[in-house]
Amino acid sequence: MNETILLKDGIVVTMNPKMGILERGSIVISEGRIAYVGKDSDVAKKNWHPDITIELKNKAVIPGLINTHNHSFQTLLKDFLADIPFSIWMNKFIYPLLRCLNKDLMKLSTYLTIIEMLESGTTTFVDVPRFHRDFSIADGIAEAIRDTGIRGIITWGIHDKGVPEDFITNSQELIKAFRNFRDRWDDIINKNIRVDIANPGFWHLSMEGMEKIYELKKKLGLVLHLNIANHKQLVDLFKLRHLMSEAEFYAEKGFLDDRTLAVHAVWLSRYDLQILKDYGVSISHNPISNMYLSFGTAPIVDMLEFGINICLGTDGLSSYTQNLFLVMKTALLLHRTHIFSSSINAETVFRMGTINGAKALKIDDITGSIEVGKMADLVILNLQHANTIPFRNMYAILVNEIESKNVDTVFVNGKIVVENGRITIIDRDKILEESKKAAYELWERCGFLKE
Repeated sequence: MNETILLKDGIVVTMNPKMGILERGSIVISEGRIAYVGKDSDVAKKNWHPDITIELKNKAVIPGLINTHNHSFQTLLKDFLADIPFSIWMNKFIYPLLRCLNKDLMKLSTYLTIIEMLESGTTTFVDVPRFHRDFSIADGIAEAIRDTGIRGIITWGIHDKGVPEDFITNSQELIKAFRNFRDRWDDIINKNIRVDIANPGFWHLSMEGMEKIYELKKKLGLVLHLNIANHKQLVDLFKLRHLMSEAEFYAEKGFLDDRTLAVHAVWLSRYDLQILKDYGVSISHNPISNMYLSFGTAPIVDMLEFGINICLGTDGLSSYTQNLFLVMKTALLLHRTHIFSSSINAETVFRMGTINGAKALKIDDITGSIEVGKMADLVILNLQHANTIPFRNMYAILVNEIESKNVDTVFVNGKIVVENGRITIIDRDKILEESKKAAYELWERCGFLKE
């Protein structure tokens, strides 16, 4: 039974340009969707007869945050993936980890990832299982999404070169496995799980493989998640080999369109940015990860001036957080390091974490803003903390001050999944204890404890 819920008399940050911020707003949730947004709680109460009323004194309601790039399989390796170069990080730890993971461990790692995301206000995320050795690992991710109630997009990575020999490298076999997985998990009715496809880049995918996945993308109407221009040395090497940039190459081959989400996108020229703008490509900006892995600083201010749609991601463990509020704050500060630009401000960055992510993922018809008819993916923030008083400039508070402790209640599809700051839909304490034990056993199995 779906209860009708009234969120009454609080600050409502709609991310709808026509409504803006309602200083004393109310929301009605009915049948999992937003049935009313406005300033008159009495009218809402009279017309919808709510089963539950939640008073919003000293509270704000925002759209659920959207994490557009993540790798849940890395979460159990926090202790080992610290302060090492990317090449060692990848070859000495990530590939061995993937050899040791199984479906149950992957499910546990995803549970842990999702707990942190939900408890810090993220209601939608993209997860990328890229290097396949055991196809059932992806089922572990999907089961964790299903069990926790979060909205998840799983992007199946295709590769046919540049990985260890014991990993599956036949692109046709990977595409067959992708289609099988998508048939089982793509949730057309409830839209809680969607399956997309990912191109990990030229160093892991042949031209033949690219053509196959772009044909598949077009046929099935998928969003393609494309790693592009992240590592300076590889970007330079590509230009030496092909006498053009990656963006130019993809455009020349007809591989770019408005259902392409370019991930990282650090080493791009202004000409590259014009190409991405012309084709309607969105950018998943991962500022903490880019810094941690020494990828560099993406030209976000230039992208904003070009009018490119920019969203945000954590990129797995390389951000050392699943808290998108921290990612937003970092994005704002990073791009003010050298010069002040009016293009980058708190409201702009908050859009990156909400409606821009929904637009990039082609789900802005159901989430990303607080509007009648959209799914009720909402976060109630408790502003009765020292870090959020006073709260007259809400965008500045949201991007610069909000912490996980401010997250009070989280709805996905109108269902409460976090209450009083803690996930309610699964046994949180049991997962945390199991994760401690599983992480140690995983490290031992991978041989890391012998280092």
